[in-house]
Amino acid sequence: MRLGAPADLCDIRQFPAGRRVCLGMLRRLLSASLLAGLLVGCAPSAQISGQATASVAVHRVNFYPDQNGLRWLYLKRGSPLSAPAYQLSSEGPTIFNGLEVRVFRLYGNGADRRWYRQISGRGVYLEGFSLPGVVVELSPPWEEDPPVADWKVGYTWSGSTHLTLISSGKTVQTLIVDYRYTVLEKRTVSVAGKSYRVWVVDREISSSNTAVFPPTSKELWFAPYVGNVKSADGLLLVAKNFQVRP
Repeated sequence: MRLGAPADLCDIRQFPAGRRVCLGMLRRLLSASLLAGLLVGCAPSAQISGQATASVAVHRVNFYPDQNGLRWLYLKRGSPLSAPAYQLSSEGPTIFNGLEVRVFRLYGNGADRRWYRQISGRGVYLEGFSLPGVVVELSPPWEEDPPVADWKVGYTWSGSTHLTLISSGKTVQTLIVDYRYTVLEKRTVSVAGKSYRVWVVDREISSSNTAVFPPTSKELWFAPYVGNVKSADGLLLVAKNFQVRP
């Protein structure tokens, strides 16, 4: 997931009501949607220092989490642990585009974004995402993670989705995005002094409009019952407000 990315150099298009938006916003929005905030559902117990915490009664741990009140902190690679972090939180259920979904919110360092997902043992499907004043709908939904039983080295999944950017109730831009994920290996990694057993995944993305979203291939680390330990854009997990108890 791309967080706090610098402004892209690209053509300027006119928003409804006189608002202007860079075509690169689509790229940043799409990249920002891909943090696997598909994080673990379990009872929060370890507090994140200096921030408000939430306690949730959870009776079992989910491989792909959706419990309300869970939080994760991320830093850019190379940042000191004392640097301001990006906070990802699970905000519970809501209705998005007529469907019941789970909401995940990222904020900090100027970011404020939400992702709307359907999560079950059959996988994680992204229905859309938003930031203030802009909503992006995905049809069909983007398969961010496969069925739980399908995780193994060499497994791949892929798809295409129509991305529609909406502002002030009007469609601003549409394009087709293709994606493909490949599980490369299972590895033990150490991040912020903690060890995780992760699946290493290569994520490839291409678009019908390369000016908006040129082809990319990036690596992420996913730990079951933890979430993304490293995002595709290099953000690292440095803290969370729960203990993993599968």
